[in-house]
Amino acid sequence: EVERSVVLLIIDGSIGCTGTLVNNTAHDGTPYLLTASHCLNRDFTLTNPDYATIAGSVVCYFNYNSPQCEPVEPGRTDQTLASAYCRAVNEQTDMALLEMLDTPPEAYGAYYAGWNAQDVGTAPYACIHHPQGAPKRISLAEGIERRTFYTTATVFDENAHWLVSRWTAGCTAAGSSGSPLFDAENRVLGGLTGGQS
Repeated sequence: EVERSVVLLIIDGSIGCTGTLVNNTAHDGTPYLLTASHCLNRDFTLTNPDYATIAGSVVCYFNYNSPQCEPVEPGRTDQTLASAYCRAVNEQTDMALLEMLDTPPEAYGAYYAGWNAQDVGTAPYACIHHPQGAPKRISLAEGIERRTFYTTATVFDENAHWLVSRWTAGCTAAGSSGSPLFDAENRVLGGLTGGQS
C-alpha cells in the first residue's frame, strides 16, 4: 500500500528524481509531495533558484512499476499530474515540500504516507525509489544512524541526515534522490540526499 505514495518526478523536462505523497495532520487529502531540494536546484548549482517556477515544471508519474521483477518492463505512463506549488524548501536539510495543483484521481489509487518526526525509527527500513528514472525499486536496511552529511556543493545542518551504511537488499542511484526512507511502521523518516550506493 505505502509503495503507492512514491512517484517518479520529471523536473523541467530533464531531471529525474523521486517524491512521496505525504499526509498531513488534518488528514484532508491535500496533495503534498516531499522530495529533495537538490532535485529542484540542480544539485545546488543554481544561484537564488526560483522554486515557484521550478515546482510548476514538475510532472509526477504514479504507479510507474514493472508488472514483474524479472524481466523488468517499462512502467505505465498514463497516470500523471503536472505542476505544483512550492510550499517549503530547506536547503540545509535537503528538503522540499510541494503541493500538487490537482488531487490525484481516485483511479490512480494514490496513498498518502504517514511520517515519523522522532529521532528514532524501528527496523527494518525501506527506501522505495526510481533509480535513473527506472520503474520502482525497493532497497532494505537493518540499521541507520544520525549523521552529518558532507558534500562540496553545500553545507548541511549538523546531524540532519540518516546514514544507511549498508543496504541488505537493493541499492540506490542517481534518480533515487528525494525518495522516502520508511521505518517498520511504514512512516517516512526522511528523504534521500546521497543517491549513489
